[in-house]
Amino acid sequence: MLCQHLQPILEFELSIGNEIYEFIEGWPIDGKTLDLKNAISVERIGIDLDISREVTYWEFRSPHEHSNQGYFCGECKQSIGSPWRETYAQNLVCSHLLPILKFELDRGNTIFSLYQDQDQLNLRITLMQKVLVKRFDKRKGLFKTIEVNKADVYCRQCNQSLVGSPT
Repeated sequence: MLCQHLQPILEFELSIGNEIYEFIEGWPIDGKTLDLKNAISVERIGIDLDISREVTYWEFRSPHEHSNQGYFCGECKQSIGSPWRETYAQNLVCSHLLPILKFELDRGNTIFSLYQDQDQLNLRITLMQKVLVKRFDKRKGLFKTIEVNKADVYCRQCNQSLVGSPT
């Protein structure tokens, strides 16, 4: 389906549970594009796979496209793409943690990694910066913003967590 340079990425993604969303011939010009349903595991691909020099990582921020990140083979003119981790994460996270995640993304924090076990019972989203949480100070009678140091913001009901970077 894909060239030999991108095939290892596709096989890796399928092995960890990702699915093919669509396959387009003729895009880019005279090429092929395979879109995955869920976000590509960019951080794991860089560690777990030896990627050919012909393959480059790309990003494209557009609300109109399904795929906003992926890999392109310059030799074969083929691409494998997926939605942003941020978009994917917002579709997975529970309604209790969603406002915190949206606040973090709006203030410029980015997702470092996203882990969901195979049974989809646990979800852990690790952010690049510390997580800021508003807490109510009973003594002063007002909300204050605090940094959560290396601790999870955890939803017991849904078994999901947001983790801020310790730095």
